[in-house]
Amino acid sequence: MKGVGSAGALTGKRFWRLYVHSVYSASADLTLDTLEFCGDASGPDLTDGSEAAFRAMAQDYFEQSGDSWVPYTPFTPLAGRQGQSFWFSEAVPNWIGWRFDAPTLINEVRWSATYLNSSPRDVTIQSSVDGQTWLDEWSESGVYGTGPKTTTRP
Repeated sequence: MKGVGSAGALTGKRFWRLYVHSVYSASADLTLDTLEFCGDASGPDLTDGSEAAFRAMAQDYFEQSGDSWVPYTPFTPLAGRQGQSFWFSEAVPNWIGWRFDAPTLINEVRWSATYLNSSPRDVTIQSSVDGQTWLDEWSESGVYGTGPKTTTRP
């Protein structure tokens, strides 16, 4: 079920994030295999995996014994990943996002998750001009299942 955001005029912002309110299982952690921000429905991913280490951001991520499930992993092409294959956070709600060079209008967000219990269920796409104050653009509730998922601006 889609919800209309409070974005008002459609203008580009430099900072965009997927805010995850809940996952499928209330007792599970949050994991994401891939995450894409797109300007148009069914359009190309506007993030650049080669810049992911500098542009990806997240509320937090899990580290254990030298292993990190860092926020840039979902933006990095699968072939270029070393070690971990997904971003992992022990806390929900949580968010993960991207800093663009210039104001960018996002109308679709795509992600994939391998683990059902830790896959996003209720999400809000948020934007910011400064990375500090966030605006809800649109929401999606009741997302179910693993594999590729898409949310598009209503």
